[in-house]
Amino acid sequence: MNYPFPWNGSELLRKEYEKDNCIITRTGASTGRVIIFFSSNGIYFPNNEEGFTDRIIRRDYYDFKNLSSDRLIHDYYELVILVRDVYKQWYVNGINPRYDSIDKTAEFLREITSGLKVTTCGSSAGGYAAVLFAHLLKAERFFSMSGQFSIWHQADPSVAPFIYENASCPEKNKYYDISRITLDGGGYYFWPSECENDKAQYELVKDSPQITILSFKSKQHGVPFPYCCYPYILSRSSAELSSIFSGMKKNVPLRPNIFALKILPITLYPHVVPGIIRRFIKKIHRGVKKVMRKLKSHR
Repeated sequence: MNYPFPWNGSELLRKEYEKDNCIITRTGASTGRVIIFFSSNGIYFPNNEEGFTDRIIRRDYYDFKNLSSDRLIHDYYELVILVRDVYKQWYVNGINPRYDSIDKTAEFLREITSGLKVTTCGSSAGGYAAVLFAHLLKAERFFSMSGQFSIWHQADPSVAPFIYENASCPEKNKYYDISRITLDGGGYYFWPSECENDKAQYELVKDSPQITILSFKSKQHGVPFPYCCYPYILSRSSAELSSIFSGMKKNVPLRPNIFALKILPITLYPHVVPGIIRRFIKKIHRGVKKVMRKLKSHR
């Protein structure tokens, strides 16, 4: 079957796959903690050589790359790891030829995080990986934003060729459904309640006793709350997060901006308010464009 880029045997992509596709940073802290950020399938778009060249080759893009250098993250974790799947196939073929499967990638990460308390984090496909590798690494906790808990629906050659091709391979498909996976620690799952694709994933884990679930009044897949919240949330202990989230009901969608103002200390407001204003302006702009399209269609 002839697949489109990036699954068409591209030499351009193969050369990038042969690289580490992993960045390891020692922060200088001595906290006994490590955080692993898993990139999503949104690391480049559209799926063409131009987009791939710009984001991966020129910019060496990883999800959370800017966040990984935040002061709060460096104070809380002594090791920060970024990983990505340049084929954008839920890590089914690992991150490079040496670690070309989920199990081999887990073994690699297990070796470099030995003796440390592990936190995993990711959005969408990265959220799926955050949960799966939390299980495989016996992590203390995970953070999944709009992560998938089943990828069987992706077994379509036009959408995810590698998932489709390995659907009948027990060594590969054993992780296609992780909704009932056992976790040594716990985890946090944040999802946008107005996004149709996320609703089906939420239904798979809504009754899980191991996962703290918060829903947000949003349609935006992958980023349920303001980005400025991430450093603070990821650098809180599980006990602190339990206290912060204790009064929030998982079945009552939270308003993202109100959530940010509620959980962040006042000292961080100068970093928060500008982002909230930008989100508000963008929302107004989208609303105006929607009205204009309707008016145009009625002419």
